[in-house]
Amino acid sequence: MKKTKKMKQKKIFLLTTLVLAVLAALLTLTSGFVRAEQWQEVSPEITEMEVLVNDITVWHGICTQIETNETNETDAVPFLSWNCSTEQLAIPALERGKEANIKVIFTAANDLEKVKVRATIASEDIEAKTESFDVFAGRTYTKELSLEIPKTTEEGTYTLYVALEGKKELDGVSKANIELEIQRLTYSIEIIDVEVYSYGTAIEAGSKMYVDVVVKNRGNYEAEDVYVNVNVKELGLSRTIYLGDLAAKDNEEEEDTKRITVTFNIPESVEEGNYVLEVKAYNARIEVTKKVSFFVKGIEEAPVVTTELVIEPDSLEKEVEKGKGTAYTFTLINKGNKPLEVSVSIKGIEGWATAEITPESFVLEPSEKETVSIYINVDENAVTGKHIFTASFSYDTETKEYSLTANVKEPEIGFVKPDIKTTLMIVAIVLAVIIIVLLVVLLAQKPKKEEYY
Repeated sequence: MKKTKKMKQKKIFLLTTLVLAVLAALLTLTSGFVRAEQWQEVSPEITEMEVLVNDITVWHGICTQIETNETNETDAVPFLSWNCSTEQLAIPALERGKEANIKVIFTAANDLEKVKVRATIASEDIEAKTESFDVFAGRTYTKELSLEIPKTTEEGTYTLYVALEGKKELDGVSKANIELEIQRLTYSIEIIDVEVYSYGTAIEAGSKMYVDVVVKNRGNYEAEDVYVNVNVKELGLSRTIYLGDLAAKDNEEEEDTKRITVTFNIPESVEEGNYVLEVKAYNARIEVTKKVSFFVKGIEEAPVVTTELVIEPDSLEKEVEKGKGTAYTFTLINKGNKPLEVSVSIKGIEGWATAEITPESFVLEPSEKETVSIYINVDENAVTGKHIFTASFSYDTETKEYSLTANVKEPEIGFVKPDIKTTLMIVAIVLAVIIIVLLVVLLAQKPKKEEYY
């Protein structure tokens, strides 16, 4: 009995497989392309999925349950209870340089967690995917993605892979391999490069600025009579250049890419800052623009040179005794913005004094200060009274003079503190006198000799 049941199940499986193979062959003959598949599953998670490209249904997959009472012997699960099939309904054509809208509509047989929809054109590394979301059994979901087709993509046939992904691989019609074509636009030109530069270290007001522009034909047909306009509206600069024809593809006789250089004179009155340069390439059929920013360095104004020397004397008049000296002190501060070479001199002391200046010459940097000391020694035979002399401070092309007064007076009479040599001499004399006195005293006290008769 068991053997008969197994043989019956095998016959059903073979018959079903044969029917599916015939259906697949018929689909291949009638549809014109091979992307149609059929198979059987026990419990698919995704029972139906439809893929639309730019709002056109291009692929459909579905799993339908087989009405049978047959079960396998181990766990009483219906034997081969689902027929699954997929079919590509159309070959979508995508244009490079544009976005392709991918819409996926599907239904799940079970509750699923953290599902994502991913669309990939693997050979070109073009991919998009959704965020994770949860799926409930028997509900239908719609998700949309956008694929950006680069302008540099080669024309040709590619495979678009669309898949539903979960924590584990999902059974059923959860994956689609869709044949598609990527082609050039009918009419398309692109500004592929804009370079703004100067032959100096920077673009400066009053200098020349150069703009290199490279334009390429990305279209399927020749781009005729192409013009390029380059302008900086903020500066009132604009030039239009005739570029000519651009071939649809490079060949020995014609090029699909051309470069031009535009020169501008930047006005001297331009303020320093960032500016926007706009490049527009166009002909009778199409127009494209590209904007780049660049920096203009303003003309640097020469700094105003200021020379300011502040001189602060401690006192302009001092008293000094004959044969002695005194110092006049000055504080000099450079409050200008350039270094100053300062020299100090005096006049008017001839015949009554001598002078010593410290320092006599020096360089004073901006914001720096220096202290100058003018020390005079008054002669012993100088005339008493006021003596006026002049201190001169010369710097840059200027000279500042100060009248100084020395009130010369007689030395004060009184105890004069002796120097060390005199002190030692006095001490020695005192000691000698003391010794002599002691000797006299000692001799005076010598006893008289007794006389014997």
